[in-house]
Amino acid sequence: MSGLKILMDNCLSVGMGFVISMYTANKKGISSMRKTLMILMCLLLSYMVQAQDEYTKAIPQLLQQLKKARADTGSVSLLLKIAHFYVFKPGEQVKDLDSAVLMARQAEALSGRLHYPRGTGLSYLVISQAWREKGDTARGRPFADMSIVTLSRYGSKLEQGNAWKERSMYPGHVVIDERSQKIYYEEKAVQLYKESGDSLTYAKELVFLSEITDSGEDLEMALEALRIFRNIGYKDLQGVLYLIGSQYSVRNNPIEAIRYCEMAVAVAEERDSTMQLCTVYNRMGLAYYEIGEREKAKEFFLKALGVAERHRDMDAIWTLVPNVTSEITDKNERVQYLTTMLKKFPLPADDFETRVRMNSIYVHTYTELGRTTLAKFYLNESLSIIDNLRLTSWYRMPFYRSAIVYYMHMHEYDAAAKLLKLYEEQVYRRARTDLLAENHLTWSGIDSARGDFAAAFAHYKAYKTLEDSITLATKTREFARVQVEFETIRKAKDLKLRERDITLLHQQAQLQKEELKRVTIVRNMIIVGAVLLLLLLILGYNRYRLKQHTNRELQSKQHQINRQNISLKKLIREKDWLVKEIHHRVKNNLQIVVSLLNTQAAHMEEGSALAAIRDSRLRMQAIALLHQKLYQVENAGLIDVSCYINELVGNLRLGCDCVDDIRFHVEIAPVLLDVSQATPVGLLLNEAITNAIKYAFQGRGKGNISVLFKQLPERMYLLSVADDGVGLPADFKTQRKRGTFGMSLIDTLTQQLDGTLELVNNAGLTLNITFREQWEEHSVLYNEDEDLVPGEYV
Repeated sequence: MSGLKILMDNCLSVGMGFVISMYTANKKGISSMRKTLMILMCLLLSYMVQAQDEYTKAIPQLLQQLKKARADTGSVSLLLKIAHFYVFKPGEQVKDLDSAVLMARQAEALSGRLHYPRGTGLSYLVISQAWREKGDTARGRPFADMSIVTLSRYGSKLEQGNAWKERSMYPGHVVIDERSQKIYYEEKAVQLYKESGDSLTYAKELVFLSEITDSGEDLEMALEALRIFRNIGYKDLQGVLYLIGSQYSVRNNPIEAIRYCEMAVAVAEERDSTMQLCTVYNRMGLAYYEIGEREKAKEFFLKALGVAERHRDMDAIWTLVPNVTSEITDKNERVQYLTTMLKKFPLPADDFETRVRMNSIYVHTYTELGRTTLAKFYLNESLSIIDNLRLTSWYRMPFYRSAIVYYMHMHEYDAAAKLLKLYEEQVYRRARTDLLAENHLTWSGIDSARGDFAAAFAHYKAYKTLEDSITLATKTREFARVQVEFETIRKAKDLKLRERDITLLHQQAQLQKEELKRVTIVRNMIIVGAVLLLLLLILGYNRYRLKQHTNRELQSKQHQINRQNISLKKLIREKDWLVKEIHHRVKNNLQIVVSLLNTQAAHMEEGSALAAIRDSRLRMQAIALLHQKLYQVENAGLIDVSCYINELVGNLRLGCDCVDDIRFHVEIAPVLLDVSQATPVGLLLNEAITNAIKYAFQGRGKGNISVLFKQLPERMYLLSVADDGVGLPADFKTQRKRGTFGMSLIDTLTQQLDGTLELVNNAGLTLNITFREQWEEHSVLYNEDEDLVPGEYV
């Protein structure tokens, strides 16, 4: 809804007063229905954007709930709620209203099947609302009547009130009947809202009824609504405060009008940034205008215009411009201001009503300036618009008066009399005393110019009579203005005295507060000091007792640790002895096996069986040598690789028949190796050296065998056995695939070490085995005087 409808009520008196007498204004002839539109549309604009999001989110959620609901009264409520959302959805379209009718019809049908008359009545109410929103009052009114009948029997008081409220929204057959019917239905709704106990709805409806009634109780209704709003803590009071100020203004009580308008301004500035703030500012300007406070009036008119400009509400802007223009006394400045506003906010080409209003100001002002050519231009433009369009009296009256002023100035009395008759009809309807007096004075001038002096005297007499009443009213307003000034000065003095008293009380309170703060600080410091001292004593004593207790516990634990250490040392010695004994017995048993193999070999002839027994004997000797080394050292889990390999090579050298023909070159790093890796290393050396002795030097007799064991980076080891013999045969890969026992054993032992095997056949054979150090902590028995780990040099 445009700002024109919001502000029209308040601006009418100033706009009319400008073209009649540039310094008078009144509100007595304003339409109550127009005031109603003002309040309602301001409230609607305040919540339009917020409501849009709410309805958009609510409808899909309700539709989902409806799909899951059973066919009961709960489904009726959901259908009606969805229909209600469609009806009152901001910016609703025809399809939304059709959906609302469809949902309400479904609710009506379901209520009939369930024998649920309350649901039927509520369905009628929503259908009526939907048809009314679509503009089809003929189809909607019967449903409103049926909702009243049904809900009066089965509905709550609040629902009955809603039904009567809905019925009041339909027009009657004639204007008088419409107004009386609307008030009747609204009064029924107000009474039902009061009985329902819904204070907020009751108060809001009181405000609405106060707007449309002329019973003399409108002010009492508005004051009652304000009392209820304050009791329930309702904060948005600017609308009702503005209404009360307007009603006091109608009752010629400008002091109360200004007081309530000031309260409306305060609330609106704090809580409202919509066009309602513009309305409140304008009402405040009118209140000051009526008591002759022109500067104050202009200040609030400009504030209202500023709000309208921020909202780009063109109707409101062009409703307020005449109010501001009326306060510009310099005629040239007035024309310049109006021209500037027209350039800043151009009028739409089809806005003929506003064009006529602006032309009226131009005609009147240019006539007073004596620039009749320009005045006639704007007069003719307005006449062409009025001849082609049917304008309301609100637009015609300013034009009539401006045209009358122009015709009187140009001595065209017949044209002035013709328009004065039309103008007079509107003046009598509005019962404006100031306008009636102006009319009689104008008639007196016309009759005098025509030579009808008797009629001129009669009109002049009537003019003087009305002028006396106006003078009395002016004096009353002047008295009111003086009283307002006096009240303002008195309030200012009271405020200054109160501020001074508050300042003194504040200073005294500050001194008392400082003294109390000082005493409190001293007391708190004493208390804190005493508490700290007590805490220190308690803490010192507690530390002393705790230290004693800790010392006793430490001594007890130390004794336990010493006893456990002695026991552990004894157990370790016993365990070391047992392990060594085991290794010694294993070595003896292996020597027995070797002796048995020697005995067996002595009774056998040369052949593969004898060779196998000899190989097995050498392997047994390698393992036996390992166990011998284990029981000869203190740490039974680690083997000195250098000593072990040198002795193993020596045994293999003595055990072969060609001891003088083969030279051994041994290079062993002095490291410790875990027994789990030393065993396969010894067997690998035994197998590699035995194979070299047996096969490398066939047909030569003499040769060299190199044994290398060294530590590589990243805890890696290299075991290498090389000879300068005949090397591998050409078909070695084929033979290896068939799987000889020696190579299978070497492969198996290499896998046991998790290592890699490399055979290099170049000027002999080199066997390289690379493996990573493995350390099994459970297999290591530490000597109390040593701290050796695998991989360390010895």
